[in-house]
Amino acid sequence: MRKPPLATIISIVALVLAASGTAVAAGHYLITSTGQIKPSVLKHLRGNRGAAGPQGAPGAPGPAGPSMLGHLVRVVGPEAFAEPFKIAVSIATCPPGDDVVSGGYLMVGVYTDVFIQDTPTPQTWEAAIGNASEQLAHVEAVAFCAPAGQAVTASSHAGRIAEAIAAERTHLARP
Repeated sequence: MRKPPLATIISIVALVLAASGTAVAAGHYLITSTGQIKPSVLKHLRGNRGAAGPQGAPGAPGPAGPSMLGHLVRVVGPEAFAEPFKIAVSIATCPPGDDVVSGGYLMVGVYTDVFIQDTPTPQTWEAAIGNASEQLAHVEAVAFCAPAGQAVTASSHAGRIAEAIAAERTHLARP
């Protein structure tokens, strides 16, 4: 038997290598999502939308909503007076069973720094002032409380807002 020429051996080896490289590439580069396909190619792969199927059965009803909504209660802490260049702290405490939802402060004085924060307990709200003036200043913490664990509703009725503003002005104007 005669030996094949060198060119034939090289071409057979090249053919085997080319075929095995394609097989490895096909096993290695497996498409697992449409994000791997070029969008223009993907657009041509989509077929026409079929008819809609029958509507499914209705789901189970959800849980009942709250049977009672809690109302916000405004609680004002005691007046705390700050001498010139001193600090004063007022703490508003919610009624038993209520937690602080929000808070603020009432303050009389000039050139004061105000610090408000909720305290470590969910039932209290703290307001502090650092009096940087030579006049007496005072602060009162204001907490808005609601029943613990209940949904809350608050009225935004314009008449009640006007009454609250008038009450605050009266409160702040007292000596």
